[in-house]
Amino acid sequence: MLFGHRSACDSIKDYPAAIKYYQAASELNPFSIDAMSCQGLIYEKMGDNLEAIRCFKKVLRREKTNFQATEKIGFLYFKTN
Repeated sequence: MLFGHRSACDSIKDYPAAIKYYQAASELNPFSIDAMSCQGLIYEKMGDNLEAIRCFKKVLRREKTNFQATEKIGFLYFKTN
């Protein structure tokens, strides 16, 4: 139920509500790579690149070989500078 509602928030571009649901999902499962990645993607959509980078770095701490997180961090650093 939580993930369905969160996706609905994302699809209607209610990003602050989507972030709340991603955070709740992360609290329910602190090891969820998907929840942390989704938070990063939403922060990127909101234009908060530094917070997005923070989320993707958390993904890498949990899964060091996550290519998508590594790629996103590089892209966001490039975009920020």
